[in-house]
Amino acid sequence: MASRMITFALFCAALALTASAQCGKTCRFRFCRLSDMSLRGKGARTFLRAPFTSLSGVICLPGSNVTDLRSGQAMVAQGKDPNMVPISQFSPAGLDTSFPKRFFRLFPLQFVPEEQGMGRLRTRGNQQEFLDDLCVVLPITSYGEFEKDESITRVSGGGRKDCVSFRTRNPMVLIELSWDSADDFDLEVTEPNGTVVSRDAPDAGVGELNNDNNVGACNIMIPAGKEAVLYRQEDELMSGDYTATIKHFNNCGDGRTRYRLRVIVDGEVVVFRTGLSNAPKDTVVTRVNFSL
Repeated sequence: MASRMITFALFCAALALTASAQCGKTCRFRFCRLSDMSLRGKGARTFLRAPFTSLSGVICLPGSNVTDLRSGQAMVAQGKDPNMVPISQFSPAGLDTSFPKRFFRLFPLQFVPEEQGMGRLRTRGNQQEFLDDLCVVLPITSYGEFEKDESITRVSGGGRKDCVSFRTRNPMVLIELSWDSADDFDLEVTEPNGTVVSRDAPDAGVGELNNDNNVGACNIMIPAGKEAVLYRQEDELMSGDYTATIKHFNNCGDGRTRYRLRVIVDGEVVVFRTGLSNAPKDTVVTRVNFSL
């Protein structure tokens, strides 16, 4: 036990020296797109989703086929602060409740449970106010690696480079749509003044469309997709009635698709809608009204 504690202390010290200059630049694990496994940059901006779920990129190890990753306590630093600390020791001025050690952790990807992505726990006190622009370095403590004969070898992590990194974006409001097929869905949000934020007009309103689709084409058979509209902390968020519209934009003809819509305000899910659709191309399948 003592040797493990010493190893972890050395790991934390190494992160404090190396990861802060460029968020997690030494980490060898990465976020990959599910559709083509292309790599995202180390320390790439990642906006936070609903608690206890993951819609991030899949966590991968370039050159290896890994599974069943396990993570330890995240190291964090805010803004350009060069001093990274374990998240349970993160204590910016004004924080009234300390973060738990496992606040950032790995969860199965929604609709793709055999893969893992980044997720977080529910906030307490005023923690939500301190989650923007955090450099997060999440250590990978162990993982399984597929061999050529499809057997799995368990590998111990914990080295200086055994980690994945990202920089947080913490929207005040997030409207997120996800689904479980290679079909393509579109999300539109109508703001109180009638402006529509959509694929055709991503910059029309105050909201920002994040078209981070995993979907490629029907013959690729990617098993899941996602799209979101977000409102940042600094936005002049309009009060009033909003409408989220879901369109079944392209149907690959493989049966019904499950979809989920969440409206997340200050980290809490205030609207949740789920359904099934086998509608023809460019058909509105549901509308959800909510007020801010």
